[in-house]
Amino acid sequence: MHGQKKPRQSRPLKNPIYAAILSATLLTSAEIEETMRPIRQCLAAIENGKASPLQLSVMETSLSIAKAVERSRIIRGLDEILQAGDAALLSLRHRSCESGDWRAATPTADELDAIKTAINMHHFQLRHVSAGEWHRIIERLKAQAGGALRITEEEWGIEQMRAACNA
Repeated sequence: MHGQKKPRQSRPLKNPIYAAILSATLLTSAEIEETMRPIRQCLAAIENGKASPLQLSVMETSLSIAKAVERSRIIRGLDEILQAGDAALLSLRHRSCESGDWRAATPTADELDAIKTAINMHHFQLRHVSAGEWHRIIERLKAQAGGALRITEEEWGIEQMRAACNA
């Protein structure tokens, strides 16, 4: 056996039709709900003027994803709405950090309207984007951000809250 090549092991072939069907189907209602649930929870905290820096970051991230869907040219015409929501979140973050430490600010009526409209448009995008397109966009954003980060507020801690004010 010395000097002879090992026989090549064949790889299991993926079913290309199955892969195409998975990429072409829309997200299921369960997948949409799984994506929107934390966004709605964060929106409720913002409405009550009790949003933590982490909750505000979740909202900013969801709008970044919505803007990436817009840039992919799958669903177009939402850029102004998403930019207005992003500007409202930035204004809310600045007001929450005015003292140097995090003190959740209550959004103005205009800010809240802009944020809610942007989130509603993101929900609209989720109902119309295919699963394949969605996963490609998420993977591209993860690669640009250096991977996904899952963290709880307890793990985040007070030092990171102060750092959020300096971001």
